Amino acid sequence: MRGVHGQPDVLDQNCSNCHQEHFGEEFDVLRFDSAGFDHSITGFELIGAHASAECQDCHGNSDWIRDQTVLNYQEKFGLIGSHSTFLGLEPTCESCHLEESVHGDQFAGESCANCHNTVEWEDISQFDHNEARFALTGLHVEQTCESCHTPERVLEGALAGTEVIRFRGLEFETCESCHEDVHEGRLDELAGVPQTCESCHGTEGWHQFDERFPEDLFPHEETGYALIGAHESLDCESCHAVREDLVIANQWVDGTADYTYPEPVSDTCMDCHVDYHEGVFVHTGDGAECSTCHTETAWIPSNFGLAQHEQRSRFQLTGAHVVTPCSSCHIMEPSTVTGEEKPQFRFDDLSCEGCHEEDNPHGDSFASAEDGCDTCHATTSWNRDITYDHEAETGYALTGAHASLSCQSCHFDSGVGSGAGGLNGAGDMGHADNTYAAGGAGASNRQAFSLLFAALPDDCMSCHETDSPHQGQFAESVLGPACEECHTTERFTLDEFDHSRTSFPLDGAHIEVACADCHVQETAADGSLFTRFFPLSTECSACHGDQ
Repeated sequence: MRGVHGQPDVLDQNCSNCHQEHFGEEFDVLRFDSAGFDHSITGFELIGAHASAECQDCHGNSDWIRDQTVLNYQEKFGLIGSHSTFLGLEPTCESCHLEESVHGDQFAGESCANCHNTVEWEDISQFDHNEARFALTGLHVEQTCESCHTPERVLEGALAGTEVIRFRGLEFETCESCHEDVHEGRLDELAGVPQTCESCHGTEGWHQFDERFPEDLFPHEETGYALIGAHESLDCESCHAVREDLVIANQWVDGTADYTYPEPVSDTCMDCHVDYHEGVFVHTGDGAECSTCHTETAWIPSNFGLAQHEQRSRFQLTGAHVVTPCSSCHIMEPSTVTGEEKPQFRFDDLSCEGCHEEDNPHGDSFASAEDGCDTCHATTSWNRDITYDHEAETGYALTGAHASLSCQSCHFDSGVGSGAGGLNGAGDMGHADNTYAAGGAGASNRQAFSLLFAALPDDCMSCHETDSPHQGQFAESVLGPACEECHTTERFTLDEFDHSRTSFPLDGAHIEVACADCHVQETAADGSLFTRFFPLSTECSACHGDQ
């Protein structure tokens, strides 16, 4: 005996405690107070949502009666009205909720209480998915049931035509059972590449690769592009960008190329990196091949050395240029594209003036010259090792003492410094804001001066006017102002002089007379002493008086 009548607390009671005799067809055989009825004596305690249900919510539908004995009585006696019954219901969830069930018959024979409770049907927090054949880890824990367990239409049986959520019979042997292969099988043909998703990916996130990835697990060299240098430590996403729809792609300068595994569209540097040089090298012999100067190890320093400068540029490095820092020539200037300060590599003018215009000590002295700076100078040193044929280039041969003079002894701007050193200056030159600072014996009192070369006069007085001992005596002499009439470039002092070339030839006793006996010293207006040569009287009394 089951149900309320089979309970020990009810068996000893008299039927009249709950029922009364018949008084017509419509009498109510039950006379208990349903509002105060202790349902727990039936063996089915009302808890949760059941506690607030009305009796007729469960006992008002005869279609839910499963007990065959009760069904037989119902069929035989036609239990209606007061003869309706509270008997015959099963204390299982499906006896009342079968039509509401989203499971169909997938869990036939199992208790709904394994997952659900009477308080809230959709609260299945008590269900431990780890007890199933597929334990939830990583991001799977955060998914809703419907993410994996989708509705399916029942085609036959009591629930035919309805939709139930599928929980059993799902494929889960591989990730592809639920997830599409974003690589579309393109990795399958690569030698040495793991063929299961788990080899590279984990449930913590599609893009959270195994900590050993890719060096130990994924042989990137098999793709034809080995990861070396700085590339070796990059995250995959640095090159293989991910769009919102989780399609892995390669990010190129010109856009996003989808599904480029295993062979990318191209593997040149500028497919991933913006051209820092803004097209400067696009038209060179090497095109825009970054590896000409750079390596994967680091962008700086460049591996473009002397050999490359010799072979690949229009300007060969020689002499002092060999040890000149790159930045001395390739100076920082604002980019014409972005305005950013960047080193310059394209030069229209490869002549010396192209770099040295601002520190050119000659100014525009040689602006009209057909030959360049290398006529006089070499890259080994600006002011040494000068190979210049003075006679061939200027028509003025350097002879005698002139041959041993330094250039600045003659080529200096008297307006900048004093020339008190005369022709004796023999010091070295050194740059000083487009001027030279002379030093050395006989030139210590000469200050910084500019060098003059163009249209420089070649007469003696243009250089020796300040150190001439004659005080202008020969300006109107019969010999004229030409110094070479008496002097040579070998030395200033004379061993002998042909007096017959003057208006007073020497004869007789005069031939033996010393020069100083006639050409005596006088005091000039500035107080200096000089020897009188002209004008000088040729009268005897001028020297001999009235003897």
